[in-house]
Amino acid sequence: KADTGIDRHASLEEYVKWCIKENNGNPGWENWKVISNGDPLWDFVNWAKDKVKRFLWSELYCYSERLWCGGISDVGWEDMEGKIVLADFKSSREAYLSHWVQAGGYDTQISENGGFNSDGEKIFELSKPITRYCVVPFGKEVFAPEFKETISGGYKEGFEAAVKLYKLSN
Repeated sequence: KADTGIDRHASLEEYVKWCIKENNGNPGWENWKVISNGDPLWDFVNWAKDKVKRFLWSELYCYSERLWCGGISDVGWEDMEGKIVLADFKSSREAYLSHWVQAGGYDTQISENGGFNSDGEKIFELSKPITRYCVVPFGKEVFAPEFKETISGGYKEGFEAAVKLYKLSN
């Protein structure tokens, strides 16, 4: 199962990066590669063509000097309402509180410093705030991404508290 999740994650990264580089960020697959119903990407790619206006990043390195932490955000996009969505791909059957707190951490880091590639080169700056989080739980029987508005749960504050607790314990 772990290998399946890793393979799926790599394919999703490849797909989103293709959309950004070759398709102006727009979802689509017509010129990417052949996928069909049953392929692990099918549900996401098919869903994205109606829900994602344009992808903004894939595997974006981010950090917070203030909190002295860093991470790699799976994906971000502008939705059809013009909202910036920070999303995470998971193998779980549902989204857990820890997933939303993790999203709050990436939000904090990207909001503070933008995003970088693996070589440390700055490649992304937010044009407006992230206002929605999405967890895509691929373990669900029926494909259904889950969403939270960023201000509804205090997830950025939860992440900051988790970092402080972690530092206290070490």
